[in-house]
Amino acid sequence: MVAFHPRRSSQPIPHVDQGWTISGLSFKLRLEGPTPERVYLAPGREELPFRVENGYIQVELPPVGIHTVVVIE
Repeated sequence: MVAFHPRRSSQPIPHVDQGWTISGLSFKLRLEGPTPERVYLAPGREELPFRVENGYIQVELPPVGIHTVVVIE
């Protein structure tokens, strides 16, 4: 997951030079295969709450910075 705020500058392309913590995020993915046993953030292995309903997994994220890696096993 990547969350950034590009800003315009005198350079020809937008670039990322600032980031803020973002909270209240969640996402859903369609499942094709076995039900996941765990979901966590990498590399710290912080367990994340999730639920499976109607063929989708929904993951609730803690506050995150510019980027984070979510692992679904």
